[in-house]
Formats: sequence, structure tokens, C-alpha cells
Amino acid sequence: MKKVWKILGIICFLLIVIFLFSGRGKTLPKEKEEPIIKNESWTLTQFGSNEGSQMMCFTIEGNEKGLVIIDGGYRDVEEQHQFLIDKIAEHNNVVDAWIITHFDADHGGEFVRIANEENDVQIKKVYVADTPTDMELLKKNAPYEDDWSVYEDYLAMDLPQKVKVHPGNQYQLIDLKMKVLCSYEDWIDEKTDNLLNNGAIVFKLYGNEESLLFCGDVQSEVIGEYLMENCKNDLKSDYLQVGHHGNNNLGDEFYREVSPKIAFFAAPDWLMENVARVPWYTVEENRAVLEETGAEILWHNTSPNQIVFQ
Repeated sequence: MKKVWKILGIICFLLIVIFLFSGRGKTLPKEKEEPIIKNESWTLTQFGSNEGSQMMCFTIEGNEKGLVIIDGGYRDVEEQHQFLIDKIAEHNNVVDAWIITHFDADHGGEFVRIANEENDVQIKKVYVADTPTDMELLKKNAPYEDDWSVYEDYLAMDLPQKVKVHPGNQYQLIDLKMKVLCSYEDWIDEKTDNLLNNGAIVFKLYGNEESLLFCGDVQSEVIGEYLMENCKNDLKSDYLQVGHHGNNNLGDEFYREVSPKIAFFAAPDWLMENVARVPWYTVEENRAVLEETGAEILWHNTSPNQIVFQ
């Protein structure tokens, strides 16, 4: 019996050896994985006409991939429309994220046009403020607006990719971190006289080394005080989009706290220089404060304005 077991053991050993050397027991090499491409730098472009009304349009492109659009401007300015169409075409007609700070005609109009008319364009995410949909309330508490058609058309759109943002929300956009500092909440309606502008998204984008602060159309010192009290650690930024085209009252201390290298005014010459000498315009004062901090000032007279940031 022992002999039988010994023979069986030898047979099992030989079978194991044959199996190993036959190649059937070898570990197959793993399929080569595609490297994950990470953006190390981004290109910001500000576009705007130096003629006509103020408007706001920015794009951000990664060094390897991705396109983010911020606002976009009017829907009936063909030069501006063509700029965005060409930019989107460079990215295979894909917009990774479109951030609309608010739906004034000079900010959200181009989004409404492209989303409704350009069927070949894919917009993956749309970030918007959670602004009231009651048009009577809006018209009562945003009395200075003169074109509600863009907001009405936006409300009629089916946007399953829409994300309504709130203060403190954070998102990833083409390897940039987006942090919402302020956006519409009920207290903005109670404490300011323009809930559409002052309810605009104020957000910060963080790159690997540098950051950008966008203020949309916020125009009230109440919002400036809120940001100083609740978001002071997030205000210092390398680049700044100045609120309400530079014509606002966020406060001198707010701009000194941000202290950017470059400040972008989404405005043409007539507003930057207050050609009509309108007494309540504050662009010149805000510009002077930012220049005191050492900021370079850019506006639509040199559009398109472009920077590369890390």
C-alpha cells in the first residue's frame, strides 16, 4: 500500500512540473494601461467687444484636455458668438463645464443660444445659481434689469446636466478645483436691491499653484462684507474678475484682501473711463485701489486677453 502511495505521489509531482513548464501556469502580462493625463497648466482667455455694451465671456483650456466657459455674453453679437463656436470646435464640440454666474442678457445669452441652436455641441455640465423662478419676484427685486427674455428662455430649457450651486459647494473641472463662495440665498433678496446680480455665483478656481476669483455681477457692499466675514481665507487670489464690470461697491478692503496680480474688467473703454461722467459709476475708484495693490488692469480694449496659469 505504501508503494502505491509513493507511486501516486511521484505521478502528481511530475504532472505539476509538466503543467508549470508547459506555460499554462504562467502569469499573463497585464494589458498596458493608458496613462492618466493631468493638466499642469491652463489658458484663460477673456473676450469682449470694446464697442457697445459691457458683457462677460471667459474660456479656460487645459494644456492636455478640456474646456470651461464662464458666462459667454449676449446672444446676438456675432463676433462673440463666432469666438465661442471656434473655441468649442477646437475641443471636438465638447464643453466640459459651462458656468453661468447669472442670467442677465450680457452674461447668459450666448449659452441659451448655443444650447438651443447648436445640436452638435455637447455641454457636459452647466453650473448655475439657485435663483428664484418666480418672474414677478425677480422683476420686483431686480428693478434695474431691462431684458428678461434670456432668463425666461433659460427657465423653459430642459437641462438634465444642470447643477444648482450653493455656498461651500466644491467641484472638479478639468483638474481645477472650483469652490463656491457665494451664490443666491434668500437673505440676498432681503438685504440687497438686485437679487439677480447680487445672487450671481462668486467662485474660486484653484490650479496647482495659482488661483482665480470670479465675482460675476455682484455689486453690493453687503456681499463684500459677507465675503470678508465668511470667506476671508479664500479671497487672496492671483487673478480676479472684478464684480459687475468694475462698476460696484464691494468695498476697498475686499479688493485689497484679494490683491491680485491681474484684474480683469469685463468692460469697454466708455465704462472704464466713465466717458459720460456718470456720478455713481465707481470703475475708476475700484481700478485705482487695485492698481495701488500692484495689479495689472486688463479690459476689452486689448481683447482677447490671454494668460497661462499653473
